[in-house]
Amino acid sequence: MYLPHVKEVEAIAKRNKTLIVICILLLIISATGAWLVCRHYDNQSIRENRDVNRTVQSIEGNNQRAREQLSNASSEIEQARQQLDDVTNTISNSQRTAAENKELIADSKRLIESSQQRIAEAERIFADIDQSNR
Repeated sequence: MYLPHVKEVEAIAKRNKTLIVICILLLIISATGAWLVCRHYDNQSIRENRDVNRTVQSIEGNNQRAREQLSNASSEIEQARQQLDDVTNTISNSQRTAAENKELIADSKRLIESSQQRIAEAERIFADIDQSNR
């Protein structure tokens, strides 16, 4: 009885050794697979982080350019407003000058009419004097 029992134990031990070796191999393969998956996702996240960093830098650059353009546009608007104020003042001055010139022209016309009336009166007086002298 002892011999078959020993053979039986050895057979069980051999089967268990095979099972243990298979389990260890599966564990090593699983660990290697998990490590490879982790490395893959780690590399992928590094690439994505680089993309995110580039995107953030690009956005910061775009924001800076937008601020500069906004500042330039504000300056141009201020210059345009100043030019518009200058043009408005020039137009107001021109209108004032035109009104003054209109008054001067009206005064000149009155003076001319008055002078023409005096000349006509003087001509009549001279004509009367000439007639009296004859």
